[in-house]
Amino acid sequence: MRTNAGVLGAVLNSAVREGKLYSSPYRFPRLPPVETGDKRRLTLTEQRFLAAAMPGRYGITVFLAGVLGLRWSEVSGLRVRDIDFLARPVVVRMERPLVEVNGRHIASRGKTPGSRSRITVPPFLVSLLSEHLAQVERSAPDDLVVQAPLGGPLHAANFRRRVWGPAVEACGFDGLTFHGLRHSAAGLMRLAGASDQVVQHRMRHTHRATTSDIYGWTPDIMDKMAVEALEDLWRDEEEDTPVPRAETGQPSRPSRPEWSR
Repeated sequence: MRTNAGVLGAVLNSAVREGKLYSSPYRFPRLPPVETGDKRRLTLTEQRFLAAAMPGRYGITVFLAGVLGLRWSEVSGLRVRDIDFLARPVVVRMERPLVEVNGRHIASRGKTPGSRSRITVPPFLVSLLSEHLAQVERSAPDDLVVQAPLGGPLHAANFRRRVWGPAVEACGFDGLTFHGLRHSAAGLMRLAGASDQVVQHRMRHTHRATTSDIYGWTPDIMDKMAVEALEDLWRDEEEDTPVPRAETGQPSRPSRPEWSR
């Protein structure tokens, strides 16, 4: 429903810009809350298993989506020139994502105004990208980083049927979609300690609510980390600030600090 409402709003706004309508009747209706459900997401270790289950020339797609958070159109349209290996740190900037319409690939300007932002790449992924490009022997600026078996852009349907589906089934990751890797990337950034503001920037979302509400997944281990941190906090407080006990065996009421009198 949200997608349909967004498309309708975009169409009507476009009609206003082109002079077909004086004003848009679209008034941002109240939509039902997003139901994210229990969708499959992957940890970094699980991503490594998934990449290993794919033919060598396609494993890099897992990390482009699952670590950098690239969309399918950005993965399929990524060219060698989009990776600035000379920058420090190395950055990726999506110039022309490829959108597939009726089997034909069309270069686009990205889904949002921030889609063309520069994304810094962690060193381990720089190494994986370098190894991949050396393996497939692609170095020309216009070369696609990932190509179909006979060259040219990847077709989503063929990739799902021949590469993605078999690898997901072999790993037992039932229900995982390629877009689920982008959601996984947001969770891994939080696990690494990134704030929602940083996650929003790297995911290139226009609205913070998209980052927190729709891409708000966190790995299970973060709950364990929170519990352990609370336990450590309690022990530190208990050691540093012992609470005196009255003769009855009950804690005595602490005196009010001077600033509060």
